[in-house]
Amino acid sequence: MSGRERWNRIFNFQKVDRIFNCEFGWWTETLERWHKEGLPKEIKTNGDGDKFFKFDPIGGVPVNMGLIPHFEEKIIDETERYIIKQESDGVIKKSLNLKFKRYHII
Repeated sequence: MSGRERWNRIFNFQKVDRIFNCEFGWWTETLERWHKEGLPKEIKTNGDGDKFFKFDPIGGVPVNMGLIPHFEEKIIDETERYIIKQESDGVIKKSLNLKFKRYHII
């Protein structure tokens, strides 16, 4: 059963061979740690990881759901620990100054 067939059958309350299995991505730091723990070095992107772990593919159509015109993206303040940034949707976010971003909306 293909990922598409599985997805459609699940949402039509029909039987499937297994549950749809997907992942929405990993932080760069997570992949770096997994490489140290034995993940093959050629796994460098989320797409590579999806194929390696045999996740069901996720597809979509890129649609701009944001504001038009966008706000100017700009860094308002930056320290060694934090970045305060205005995003294209106008929201001001404070995040740790790391490769991955977890943020707090101000």
